[in-house]
Amino acid sequence: MRYTTTIILTVIAAGLAGYVFFVERHAQTSDQVEADRVKLAPGLDRDTVTRIALSRPGSPEIVLEREKTKDAAWRFAAPALGRADATAVSELLSSVEFLEHRARVPDKGARTRAEYGLNPPKATVRLTAGARQLVLHAGNDDATGQGVYAARGDEPAVYVVEKRFRELCDRDADALRDKRVLPVDPLAVKALKAGGATLAKEAGGWMLTAPQRMRAADAKVQDLLHGLDSIRATRFVTAAADPAGVTIVVTADGDHSLTVGGACPGAASEVLAVRGAPDPGSFCLAQADADRLRVDPEALRDLRLLTLRPEEARGVTIRVDGRELSLARDGGAWKVTAPAGALADDDIVRKWLEDLASYRALKAETLDPAAAGVAPGKAPITITIKGEGAAATTIALAAARDGRRWARRGDEPVLLQVHAEAGDLVSADPLYFRSRRVMAVPRWEVKTITLTTGGTTEVAERGAADSWQLVKPITMAADAGVIDKILGALADLRAEKYLPGGAAGGFAAPWALRLDTTPGEGEAPADGGARKAESYTLELGADTAGHGCYARSGGAVLVLSKPVCDDLRVRLASRKLMDLGEQAPAAITIARGGKTETLEKRGPDWHRASGPRVPTEQMDELLGTLRGLAARSVARYGADAGHGLAPARLELTVKLDGGKEVKLAVGAEADAGYYARVAGRDLTYVVPRPAVDTLEKLAP
Repeated sequence: MRYTTTIILTVIAAGLAGYVFFVERHAQTSDQVEADRVKLAPGLDRDTVTRIALSRPGSPEIVLEREKTKDAAWRFAAPALGRADATAVSELLSSVEFLEHRARVPDKGARTRAEYGLNPPKATVRLTAGARQLVLHAGNDDATGQGVYAARGDEPAVYVVEKRFRELCDRDADALRDKRVLPVDPLAVKALKAGGATLAKEAGGWMLTAPQRMRAADAKVQDLLHGLDSIRATRFVTAAADPAGVTIVVTADGDHSLTVGGACPGAASEVLAVRGAPDPGSFCLAQADADRLRVDPEALRDLRLLTLRPEEARGVTIRVDGRELSLARDGGAWKVTAPAGALADDDIVRKWLEDLASYRALKAETLDPAAAGVAPGKAPITITIKGEGAAATTIALAAARDGRRWARRGDEPVLLQVHAEAGDLVSADPLYFRSRRVMAVPRWEVKTITLTTGGTTEVAERGAADSWQLVKPITMAADAGVIDKILGALADLRAEKYLPGGAAGGFAAPWALRLDTTPGEGEAPADGGARKAESYTLELGADTAGHGCYARSGGAVLVLSKPVCDDLRVRLASRKLMDLGEQAPAAITIARGGKTETLEKRGPDWHRASGPRVPTEQMDELLGTLRGLAARSVARYGADAGHGLAPARLELTVKLDGGKEVKLAVGAEADAGYYARVAGRDLTYVVPRPAVDTLEKLAP
């Protein structure tokens, strides 16, 4: 029983769903019903209209028919005047499709039509939409002068509609004609002849094929075509073409010709234009529009050295004096494919292409390629750039002469003269395009940092909580700030440039860095094996002539920026001089020149041992200096009897509450500071001058 009930309910639900889909879905809403009630052409779909007939008393009937073509253009069936204006036809159809009556005139029979100018009508439009025929008539103005009377076919009813309806139906043939001088889609044009210029659209873009074969500027050709498309006739006339006029032939789906020249009949200030098949006609043009049709071939020349847009490049081959380099874009990245498969720097390749594309010819001449030094296989520099889905663009550059050089694009007979520096952009050395990333050290996996320079080797090891300890040549805390700068610089180390051929860079006594890693819990290698410990090495050489220094990694010599060099030319020992911790100073002794001054804390104040109280502001400055006292640099490790430290210029002893003492000896002047040593540390620092000046204010 339950099973039978389920079946019955399912059938009822399906029936309801079918009713909703087939009936309710097509039912009109009350708003739609009301809208159709006031329409004179209810249910009309303008896209189904295939024929329009317009008639006026005393004038020949105008008939327009829609072509069965891709663009479904409208043409004159009578009179035979070619294409109709798409905008004018669309406006007429829209007026009919949405025509609504403002009022309905009381029915007076046949007398009604005559009284309101509908027998005969002022204008009539007949539409054919499939099997449907719709006839609308327009009559006199209504009493307000804002509307007109209208009727539908032979129906007795008379309505008041907008005045614009009669205006659209009461137009002559010229008002409906296509006023474009060449009714052709600019994007469909394949060839164009204008004056002495002949243009053809080829795979790589537009080419001038006459008077000489040369690449045309695509943007200028498009401007010309869109200019042709935008020119409109001022009026139509009956006249023959001027034999001395300029003829333009546009090839799209066929040839469309236009001859421009001579005075327009009845309007000496305008120019006559005569169009040939398939839409013949004669009309007038404004002088300014006629001038736009006079094409100068030289103005269409493409004078760019590189006609391909940089972002379109997919491959580059450079040949310089017998050496060859090839680059290919693999996905989103550039690679050096010959002579090696190294990763190239995307930014460098992009900028190189942009720089090359920025060159324009100083002049263009038809010359013998061999005499100009750009014959095939003879040019000292050749660049071939391949675009996606396009033929390769080849540029041959001759040797520089008097600050200029000749260039030839492909097989063009017209050569371009460019600045000689265009050739300076070109190098067949793969290092020029090599990725500027030198190394990418996983900073959180670095366990040991080894720095060797001047015969001294320093080793720092990572401890608990990411603290760093110097274990060689002495044992002490490493400088956290210095370690952080080293790891930050090597986490994404990039070269300013590479030097070809392993050029010397002052590596007789380099700063040598080595970082050893212990694998963490990162992503496993692609081969599924265990992650391995890695070592990263870098040597820093002499300073460059500019701002930076030479460096060497993996045999390649490169240049690093000055900030990076400064971050890497360091010592690893902590530069904090006064390790006071949380304890407060209880006494400070300053000795200079055999004299000693002791400052003692008595209660909240400080006093000299001789008794006088030290001003609070002066003590605050001193204590602040002590707590933040840090060396500018580490001068050397080991004993140091020189540098004015035996005897010292100034000796400072800080006694803490817990009994611990920290001693600092300041020696001779150094660059922007003084040499100094801290008791218990076997190394010499350079202390900033302002810090020593503060200490000496309280010295005896």
